[in-house]
Amino acid sequence: MEPNSPAAAAGLRKGDILLKFNGKPIADLQDYSNYLKKQKAGDLVEITFARAGKVHTVKLKLAER
Repeated sequence: MEPNSPAAAAGLRKGDILLKFNGKPIADLQDYSNYLKKQKAGDLVEITFARAGKVHTVKLKLAER
């Protein structure tokens, strides 16, 4: 994960397991990639993830790639 990325700014860390993108389940990297392709820079998205056995949800603002 890039240190200054939107994910890092939202508190996501290496090792977190992504579970949902805007409430939609993430089964694999392809799902996540497809969801991202439907968004644009500046969109606010909700990410649900697992860390150390606990589930967390954060909102993050997407940036230009």
